[in-house]
Amino acid sequence: MHATSDPALETLDALLSAHGAAVGSFAYLVLQHQADAERILATALAEAVRRGHLQDDGEAERRWLLAAAARAILRGSSQSGEVEPLLPDPRDPSDRLSILGALAELDPRSRMAVVLLYVLDLSPDAIAEVLNDVVVALRSDLNEARNRLQSRDGDLETSDGGDTADGEPFDDRLRTVLAAEAARFQPIVDPRALPPVGQQAAALRRAPRRWWPFALLAAVAAALVTFFWFVPDSGSTAGRLQADSSASPSPTRTTAAPITLADCDIAPADAPLAFAGWTTLAALGVHGGDVGPGQPIYALVTRGMAEWVGWQKDHSGPMYPAPIGRMGCILDPSIPKTSLVGVDQDWEPSLMADGCPPSPIDEFGGYRETGGPHGWLLLPNAASTSVDEGFSNVMLWRLSPPAEPGQSITAWAQPLADASPVAAAIDSSTSRLAPPDSSGGGSRYYLVSVRFATTGCWVINIEINGAVVGSAIVPIGGLSLRATQEPAITAP
Repeated sequence: MHATSDPALETLDALLSAHGAAVGSFAYLVLQHQADAERILATALAEAVRRGHLQDDGEAERRWLLAAAARAILRGSSQSGEVEPLLPDPRDPSDRLSILGALAELDPRSRMAVVLLYVLDLSPDAIAEVLNDVVVALRSDLNEARNRLQSRDGDLETSDGGDTADGEPFDDRLRTVLAAEAARFQPIVDPRALPPVGQQAAALRRAPRRWWPFALLAAVAAALVTFFWFVPDSGSTAGRLQADSSASPSPTRTTAAPITLADCDIAPADAPLAFAGWTTLAALGVHGGDVGPGQPIYALVTRGMAEWVGWQKDHSGPMYPAPIGRMGCILDPSIPKTSLVGVDQDWEPSLMADGCPPSPIDEFGGYRETGGPHGWLLLPNAASTSVDEGFSNVMLWRLSPPAEPGQSITAWAQPLADASPVAAAIDSSTSRLAPPDSSGGGSRYYLVSVRFATTGCWVINIEINGAVVGSAIVPIGGLSLRATQEPAITAP
């Protein structure tokens, strides 16, 4: 322990020395982030410091701290959102990869229960106490979680999903893998190295109670100052607005960022982001979202885990327990409407293509093309996909299946932002069957003409009878897309 004359810091030091490794590795296995585990550990220790004393029973003290850490995790406290989570090395044995991958897919409460049982060796009764659960339900959840983990294991020796037993090979492998992963947590030995939450709470605890009258007067004075600060007057407000924006932690909407995570009931609203910008739902590659194909959207995607705190549509209250995981919030400015989307744990934003989020790129008939799902824009042979600014540009689109006789074909383009769409012209009379489909069954090429007014990222859509069948995001710059000369389109 570190020598100090501060009672609160001494308490924090004692708790950290006795239980820091256990509580920190518990949070690390659940969240798989070093910084997030440190934050959860600091939060749990701060709660204990506020009590002002240590329990005589060390095991009871540890269970109390684990319960505090579990509550902090389920509250969805702020995540560091490191760009790359601390996942196992791909060169590790397959047992390690499959088990840790399956563990990440469990819901947070099941994940915590598995770690408490197999790593910290708590009994089901103690786990139920830590998680504030019923023992019977906890045993059932543990058995189900274990069976799910076993089903993902690549070297099963038993497949009947029977009772857990310490002598069963899978349980041995599970303990070994989790213990090895827990050892990757870098324990904190000095309480001064903890994230600020613990030390800030300790500082509040050290405030002498005899000063409470002055504290009350200070609070009243602060309230009066705040009132007069925000009441409008004829004076300048520039300094006032600057002070407000720097002091307020709540996110604000701007022209560049028209939404925040709070618009989709995602907490914390200031969680670190892996992506923020304009795109389309197809290019984003997430799950869900009430947005039409080809519609430009503004999207926010969290880096780490977050919590959905909204209310269910068909019920009179919020979902309990609140869903926790990686999430995204998207805005369709044409309605306008926000939607919650699901994000895979290993999701990463696609690399930008010429400064724009890329549409899927494929190859057909010897030509590169982008877009989908039933309409593709042929790309030039050169690597660049930019087009001239301010001129009418003729592009080649492939539709599969093509429009039937009597169906209308239309197209429109729109800057990848909240802007008005631009109508495109289609010369259907000169359409031609794609060479691989000369029998007339599959694909047909069409000339599409769009007059782009500005540079930047544009989304181009082609429709049959008013329904978008193909959509592609294209960087508008200095070269012509009409570099693709084949297949040649000639009048019949």
